[in-house]
Amino acid sequence: MNKEIIKKNFFLYSLSLDNILFFSASILPIALMAGAFFSNLFATVVSIIFLLISINKKIISYYKNIFILIFFSFCIFLVISSVASDFKLFSLKSSLIYFRHGIFAIAIAYCLINYKNFKVYFFYSLLFSYILIIVTGYYEFIYNENIFGVKSDLYRLSMITNEKWIVGGYISRTLPIALVLFLVIGKDKLINKYLLFLFLLLFILSFLLVILSGERSPMVVIIITMIICLFILNKFKKIRLFFLFSSIILSVLVVNYNENLKTRIIKHTYSQLGFYSGQLNLFSPVHEEYYSESFAMFKQSPIIGKGPNTFRKYCDHVDYNIGDYCSTHPHNYYFQLLGETGLIGFLYLFSSFIFISWIIFKQTMFKLKIFSEGITNNLLILYTSMFSLLWPIIPSYNFFNSWNSITLYLIAGFLLADYFSNENN
Repeated sequence: MNKEIIKKNFFLYSLSLDNILFFSASILPIALMAGAFFSNLFATVVSIIFLLISINKKIISYYKNIFILIFFSFCIFLVISSVASDFKLFSLKSSLIYFRHGIFAIAIAYCLINYKNFKVYFFYSLLFSYILIIVTGYYEFIYNENIFGVKSDLYRLSMITNEKWIVGGYISRTLPIALVLFLVIGKDKLINKYLLFLFLLLFILSFLLVILSGERSPMVVIIITMIICLFILNKFKKIRLFFLFSSIILSVLVVNYNENLKTRIIKHTYSQLGFYSGQLNLFSPVHEEYYSESFAMFKQSPIIGKGPNTFRKYCDHVDYNIGDYCSTHPHNYYFQLLGETGLIGFLYLFSSFIFISWIIFKQTMFKLKIFSEGITNNLLILYTSMFSLLWPIIPSYNFFNSWNSITLYLIAGFLLADYFSNENN
């Protein structure tokens, strides 16, 4: 009798954990839209619940593969770099629990593989987020204030629940996932031409909103992603051409006829690059200072760096500061890791970028019928998205920022799901 009760309680405990994981992971797109606090809260819940499920169901296979082992070796290295830093406690805040992002990615892969309707609910969550962002984003663009009456700053759009400029970043990182899920759901369920038209309309409006947001790095990210996908995808030729031409025409018209946007995207960019002064810069004089300060940190500690997330502690120091500017991070993943984690940390990231580049190159050769094997359209979209986000020659968010990491490892979770599925088969 006692054994039956224990068995029943064990089953109910497992079921409740699965329900919590399913719900928390499904509404992640909404949490990401709500800002850093909610996205970090739900991502942490997802990671903790999955750890409990792993212990409860004795899931080991998800942790025993080359990609996860390399990731955890990176986490161990980050802790070592923090311990060697002049700002140990501050640096350890970023490195000591960095492993949670890997657990999060595995949890997303687990949800995609084991929960039947997870893809559908996650997709609906994304659609809800896009509709809300599109309505409020275009309202803010037209009236130069958000729905709460807060004036827009520097002609850039803010998210609904906070004042941070991450509209473009949110869309550029999640839109490829939305496209993949749409293709998967469309394959599993009959989607009529009206739903296809509605999704394409949302897709184009979201793409255009990235341009309207005034965030230049997300613009570059989504443009690189879309260009590669448009030319290498195996299907949907008419849809690709329609999207390409409609997006280009709309973007050119909006930028050309809106003076504020033209100033932000074209004139300000030209000024920062030095076209008006005749002295060319790498993005801007400010970015060049950040990169030089990171490189100065690298020269002081070339192997393990000065400690994760410590750029803000050193960039104002007399030995590293070369001008008038200081920031929380150098606005480039590679310079940040070079200065904060040295050559070892830099190579972890750069090797990942080379690996992804090789996959996209092989797919290009497959498209040209030079190679005999290729990957699916869904995988190509995801790899291209990650390739664009890790592209070395664009400014980026703080590598150790929670919101940034969650969006990166969310894509990694989708890629891991395919890897785990193929490994089991």
